[in-house]
Amino acid sequence: MFARRVSQVMSLLVTIGLLAGCGAPAAPSSSAPAGTPAGSTAATAPAGSASTGATAGTGSGATVPSPADGYAGPLLSTDPIKLRILRFTQGPAQETLFKNWMNEFTTAHPNITFQDEPVPFGDLFQKIQASVAAGDPPDLIFYDGPFTKSYAYHKILLPVDQYMTQAFKDDYVPATLAEQSFMGHIYALPEQQSAVALAYNSDMTKAAGINPPTDLSNGWKWQDALDAWKKLQQDPGGGGSPSVYGLAPSQFGAGGAGFYYREGIFPRSAGDPKAAPDSSLYKTYAALSPDGKTVKGYIDSPEAIQAMQWFQDLTMKWNVTPKVGIPNAFLDKKAATSLETDYLMGNVKATFPKGDFHYSFTPVPYFKTQLTMTGSVTYGVSAKTKYPAEAAAFEIFLTSPTNSKRFWDSTQTLPAQLSLFKTIPVYNQFPYSLFYDELVKIGVPRPSTPGWQEYEAVIDPAIKDISLGAPVEARLHQAADDIDAQLAKYP
Repeated sequence: MFARRVSQVMSLLVTIGLLAGCGAPAAPSSSAPAGTPAGSTAATAPAGSASTGATAGTGSGATVPSPADGYAGPLLSTDPIKLRILRFTQGPAQETLFKNWMNEFTTAHPNITFQDEPVPFGDLFQKIQASVAAGDPPDLIFYDGPFTKSYAYHKILLPVDQYMTQAFKDDYVPATLAEQSFMGHIYALPEQQSAVALAYNSDMTKAAGINPPTDLSNGWKWQDALDAWKKLQQDPGGGGSPSVYGLAPSQFGAGGAGFYYREGIFPRSAGDPKAAPDSSLYKTYAALSPDGKTVKGYIDSPEAIQAMQWFQDLTMKWNVTPKVGIPNAFLDKKAATSLETDYLMGNVKATFPKGDFHYSFTPVPYFKTQLTMTGSVTYGVSAKTKYPAEAAAFEIFLTSPTNSKRFWDSTQTLPAQLSLFKTIPVYNQFPYSLFYDELVKIGVPRPSTPGWQEYEAVIDPAIKDISLGAPVEARLHQAADDIDAQLAKYP
């Protein structure tokens, strides 16, 4: 699966280069013509469209979305419009919710219809690739958030901040806006957010006499976690094939080591964002130069090399985590702990409806600096859409505080808007409060570059190789050279 993903990434990059060239797009104007709603810039309605907005069927006169929802663009066209949506298939509750949203929007705007194109998540990247290659992408694209800068650079996305009120923008978690912005403009909006904590089987920790901390302020260092993993390891035969590992292999990506969202935490936590910008400590934390052109000295700094040697020792020396993926290792009680997002809470409820699986969370461990990388599924508007205002209006409708709350009710995953944390009571309670603290206090996006696709396509297999015993220093130097060679094409 991973090899297929890398092949898709590189193929898409070739396609994009042929279609759009390598020049960066010009930044949209930040000045608004007279008469534009406050906090927005004017958007041009499609040719022949009326300058009147459709209103909700209730007769209230409120547009959907309204300025109260965050929309600050022009009134929408009343001409017949079809909006195509490429997205991934979700669970039954989320599918029902999305269909309700489409129905509510078309009730308010009867001239607008949707051509909904859901596909399995594993096929989404390839479908985006095919639509770009054909020169006919859908009006709205759902994709993985770290790709925003790449898609914006290659002119696949339309900047959408011109359609938003300032209050709507200000409500987003800072790490979210950093991930979804490029050249000073917002290009996409997230469905939710994510952060990683260390989940543990509380029956196993209790039996081992281990009491993991719950507050971010006194979280474990990685060495503390290793000490716990050694105690939690169960290898009755003593042959090096544990029946219960201390740490589950990654459940992200293709499974097993080799997914930067998870394993990148190890080296970056060995750095320090408060150190001098030209220092090795700062570069280790940043994982990319400020101009986005190099990772040499960043991902292969002495601190990063030392951290990744420690990471390799988890498999090759201490054997506290397996070298290969084990699906559902934590839920199947084949591992005592697992690095997880808050999605785990929903999975536990679905898998153990009687509540007979006992677990909890402790803050993500670290070497020098606490951090968790953020990210989300994201909604973007195609730069080629003929209906920019209508597509942006639906995007903002989906991510309005009201509908974001409805999404939370369906999934109970971290919101991306600060206001929701104040109105959802559970975020005053552990473990929800832990994920909130991690998101807003130590959450950082993945390295910010239009070359993120190339970055990930190189670093993920390097992490995999290191977990299986590749010489750490040489492999990181090679990865840094390979990434820099790819980033060199970006001016």
